[in-house]
Amino acid sequence: MARKKRTGAPTRPRKDTLREKFQRVIERQLEEDWGHRGYNFERFATETDPTWNEKNNPARYTRWIAERFTQDTVQREDFYKIREDLALIEKKKKAGKLPGFDINSIKSIRALAAFALELKGIKFDNFETMFQNCPPGILKQTSILYRGEAGLAIAPHSREAAIWWSKGTRWCTGAEISENAFFEYNIDGALVILSPTGTKKWFQGHR
Repeated sequence: MARKKRTGAPTRPRKDTLREKFQRVIERQLEEDWGHRGYNFERFATETDPTWNEKNNPARYTRWIAERFTQDTVQREDFYKIREDLALIEKKKKAGKLPGFDINSIKSIRALAAFALELKGIKFDNFETMFQNCPPGILKQTSILYRGEAGLAIAPHSREAAIWWSKGTRWCTGAEISENAFFEYNIDGALVILSPTGTKKWFQGHR
């Protein structure tokens, strides 16, 4: 007599398992740290994981994000950065440029940001170098407020210019894939980006 195959319990969809494990802790932390009441896990996953809503093999990064979110300090307005960085990784993987890549080899959200900059080939080590390599079209959309011994100060007048001058930063005005906040901030006054001489940092504020 042929033996019947044992059938185990049906495998639960990945999204359901992730909701059950992380929903409470994520929503509680968002409310306690940032006051985001009613901000549900589904929205969190959608805003951070570019694969959450894919039809085949969805939510590939949600567990990684949720586990590290409880360790790193991440503001709600910066969720798009996680999504953009992971979307870049997905693009590189599909192009065959990251063979054998395992997201778990990246230990934190900060490390993810550094890895993404490396993938983008961001090599500008100071603002003056960025200025010297700036495309003519971007310069036309930029006001040079000061360039001298004390440093460099510019004002971007377009989304494209803001993205260029934000290279190497995590500014929301430099977002390329997710919603860019340039117009939201610029409407209250021209944005000014400056870099003092002798530093590899640059700063952004309102004029």
